[in-house]
Amino acid sequence: MKISKKKAYVIALLAIVAITAGIYTRHYYRQHEMLEVEIKPFKTGNGWGYNVMVDKKIYIHQETIPAFAGNQSFKSEEDAIKTGNLVIKKMIAGNLLPALSAEEVMGLGIRPTQSP
Repeated sequence: MKISKKKAYVIALLAIVAITAGIYTRHYYRQHEMLEVEIKPFKTGNGWGYNVMVDKKIYIHQETIPAFAGNQSFKSEEDAIKTGNLVIKKMIAGNLLPALSAEEVMGLGIRPTQSP
């Protein structure tokens, strides 16, 4: 059975439309599966803290320097942001509730006023 050129063009066009629609749909859904994650520093009574925001909702609220005894706030906004970014890095690596060690925090150049 021989297919006319007109039918061949229509079939080819429909195949291209179907493939394009499939690619667009896959891209659309992948784009919407991604979560928006960001650090929002905030001022505390003694210094700074940070929130890890996931899709504009607070996921982690951190008022003090983690992994150290006492309730010591970060000395600067930059320290809070650096620490929050490390938390996000660990989240991306698969730790949904990441904990930081004293060594990791000190590796960022952050030192509490009191010794651990």
